[in-house]
Amino acid sequence: MYIAGNHKFYPNDFDKINFVLSFMNSGEAAAWNEQFIEEQPNLENLDLGTWDDFKKNLEEAFSPYDVPGEAREKLKRLQKEGKTVRAAADDLVEI
Repeated sequence: MYIAGNHKFYPNDFDKINFVLSFMNSGEAAAWNEQFIEEQPNLENLDLGTWDDFKKNLEEAFSPYDVPGEAREKLKRLQKEGKTVRAAADDLVEI
């Protein structure tokens, strides 16, 4: 949303990608950022690709692998913890 609302500051794909990468500086995001940059064929004349491809790569890297499976596992844990149906439902909303 921020980039779309400030498109005059990020007029091209390189600027958009560079902006996002600038915030990926800790944890798994930092590791992904480092790998992404290292995979670039020409670091002196950096071409980060298209914004759409970058977003797709981010989604693939950081989206849950098995959402239904994770929900089932969380339900099992909640049942073992003896939570009420309401408390379990509230916890599932977080998924």
